Amino acid sequence: MVNHTMPVKKRFLSKFIFLVFLSLILTLVLSATLPVSLPSQVANAKQDLQKGTIVAFTASWCASCREVVPVAKRMALDYHLNFKAIDVDAANAAQVCKAVGLNIPKTSPPVIYYVHKRKKRRLFTGDKSYHFGQTQQVRNAMVQSLPAL
Repeated sequence: MVNHTMPVKKRFLSKFIFLVFLSLILTLVLSATLPVSLPSQVANAKQDLQKGTIVAFTASWCASCREVVPVAKRMALDYHLNFKAIDVDAANAAQVCKAVGLNIPKTSPPVIYYVHKRKKRRLFTGDKSYHFGQTQQVRNAMVQSLPAL
C-alpha cells in the first residue's frame, strides 16, 4: 500500500502560507471598507465649517431619508457647498454633531441644516407633513430657506 499523504512538515508549511495569504487579503479588504476614524471625521467636520455645509441627519431605517437626503446632497453640489450626512444611530453621531455645532435632533429624520461658521439654519424637518414624492417641493423649500449665498 502506497502512502500518498504529505509529510507533516509540508502540510504545516502549506497551511501556514495559506493563512498568511488569507490574512493579507482580509487586511486589504477591511482597510478599504472600514469607515474613516473618528478623529478624522471630527477634523473634517470642523474644516467644513469654513465653507457652508449642508448637514443631513439620517437613519438607515428611515424611508423618507432615502428620498430627501439625495435632494439635499444635489442641492449642496448645485450651490458649491459641502455636504455631510450623519446617521443618528451611529455610535459616533454625537461627537460628529458636536464638531459642527449641532445636537442630534429630537424629531424624526431626515432633518437638514445649513451650517456656516457656527451659524445654523434648519432647512427641512421630515416630520409627518412630508409625503413621498414631494422631492421638488422639499428642494424648493430648502432653497428658499438658504441664506443669500
